[in-house]
Amino acid sequence: SYAPVIRDVVFVGNEADGWGAALHMREVWDVMEVTDCVFEGNTTINYGTLSCEGGTMLVTDCQFFGNDAECGGAIATRSTPGASHVTFTRCLISNNTALEAGAGAYVSGVGEATFIDCTFWENHLTYGWGGGVCVQEGTALLDGCTLHGNSADYGGGVGTVGPSTVTITNSIIAWGHGGGVVTCWEGSNVMITHSCVYGNFGSDSLCGDYHDNIRANPRFCEETGPDLTLHGESPCLPEGNPWGELIGAHGQGCGWPSPVEGSFYAVALGSESVRLRWAVEPVAGVESLIITRALSPEGPFVAVSDEPLQFVLSGNYLDSTVWPETTFWYELRVVFTDGIEEVLEPSPVQTTTEGHLLATLHPVSPNPFRDATSIQFDVAERAAHLVLAVYNVRGQLVRGLVDGPVPRGRHHAVWDGRDVSGAAVSSGVYFVRLESDREVLSQKLLFVK
Repeated sequence: SYAPVIRDVVFVGNEADGWGAALHMREVWDVMEVTDCVFEGNTTINYGTLSCEGGTMLVTDCQFFGNDAECGGAIATRSTPGASHVTFTRCLISNNTALEAGAGAYVSGVGEATFIDCTFWENHLTYGWGGGVCVQEGTALLDGCTLHGNSADYGGGVGTVGPSTVTITNSIIAWGHGGGVVTCWEGSNVMITHSCVYGNFGSDSLCGDYHDNIRANPRFCEETGPDLTLHGESPCLPEGNPWGELIGAHGQGCGWPSPVEGSFYAVALGSESVRLRWAVEPVAGVESLIITRALSPEGPFVAVSDEPLQFVLSGNYLDSTVWPETTFWYELRVVFTDGIEEVLEPSPVQTTTEGHLLATLHPVSPNPFRDATSIQFDVAERAAHLVLAVYNVRGQLVRGLVDGPVPRGRHHAVWDGRDVSGAAVSSGVYFVRLESDREVLSQKLLFVK
């Protein structure tokens, strides 16, 4: 057997009296691969610009423009004398015409045709079934496809003739010019799930076994095409539907939040605080602000306040959680009502605190405490090994909190009043001790039940 591979070929203006004005495959070949090809302006008085009669054909990233046939303006498959298995992936089938069936594609016989992430746009049938796809006593699967603006007497999107099997999943059928969405011939088996139908002339009604579908505007970036990518608020994006799936052949292409512009400044006030000021250009849909801080421009950036700040166009914030002799980078994030966050441009900004960072064990808070207390400490230079632990009045270890290398800067730990076994200690006086490579610092704690 022979398995031809056809790549990067343009088929233009070819004519035929039978099957396949531009390319035809017979069952004598096991497999044919067709990739990155263009089929434009080809005509036949019978079936298909590209056709298959048996064997397996894999068609990937191909484009079909302005082709014409009696059946299957762009594509035609049948299974006489052998079964055909044809898979189309990421193909564009546009502005093709046919006389009787399948302006975009015609599938007949006992073979199978699969369309994955394909686009059928503005294909038109003179009369008959299937503006986008016609299945006549065959089997077809459409998964993740977009069918826009196709027309026929019956089934502007997909039409069946005879006992056919059609499965449509994660696909969009919208703005058809005629023939409705899908027509089901008596005895056909049609299943439609997780798909979106909208704006089809005549009716958006479905037939066969259909469930878990959307009847809503898919929100194309260009409603009439050719840009059939989706707006950021489209129900066909994963975040817009209950199943978290992309519906259609294209993802988001417009409707991104506009960049938030303004000014943002950070000024160190001595060694223990930084004043942050901002002025934001008016923008719709803003809910709050978040100020984040990092020790390098690459991050990671962490929020400096427990709760988001109220949104004001011009404001300021005092960050009193900094420490001496350190450079900090800040970002101002604008939070929209839909949860999307945008960083204010320009950002981040930086400032360096004054003073000299010393090894310090800050006063614990609260003290006395009942449930837990926070212990803050400064490390003047990276400690190869640092131990922070709690001891009782007899000098016995109660609980270790830190044991290992610690970077320069301010850190904190929490003691919940429990010992190494997890049991609550008794009320009384305890000591927290910070032991680094060079020094030992300690503080008294009072635990009360």
